[in-house]
Amino acid sequence: MKKVTKTEEINEVPKKILITLKNGQNIATKWFEDNEKEFISSEMTAKENQEYELILRQKHIDKSEVENWRIIKKRSAENIYVTKHGYKRLRERNGWNKKTADRMLIKIYNDGIDLKEISNTCKEWAMEVGRQHSDSDVYKIYGDKVYVFKYTTLITTLFIPANIIKKIKKG
Repeated sequence: MKKVTKTEEINEVPKKILITLKNGQNIATKWFEDNEKEFISSEMTAKENQEYELILRQKHIDKSEVENWRIIKKRSAENIYVTKHGYKRLRERNGWNKKTADRMLIKIYNDGIDLKEISNTCKEWAMEVGRQHSDSDVYKIYGDKVYVFKYTTLITTLFIPANIIKKIKKG
């Protein structure tokens, strides 16, 4: 696994919108910067909505022709990304501010115990926890917590039960 070197909030990366029309055609916006934290709906920031509306106008497409759309975020393999929920859990469960969280996440991702390195009982517990929270595929154990990532994006932080911690320490 490649070493990561910095953290970034997931909403602060370049984005583009990919729109699939009912006729099967795909169109996309150009990459754009969007550092807005406020969402105008449950799905889009104001900037994302602006880019979505612009491409529809430019291509003379009516919204009724749209089958679906999604936001694509440009990521770097050297970065750890953190969702708002991820930062919230780090603050609640570790007491870390953003600067400390950014520094520690690099250490956790690079040096934390990987799920593959622990016993089957602990592995089953972590996999069950992961299924409850997301379809994550990277679990890093550090101290008394498991950090749940989807690729290099922190999804959440969870306490590990004392009986599981003992089993991990025993090896």
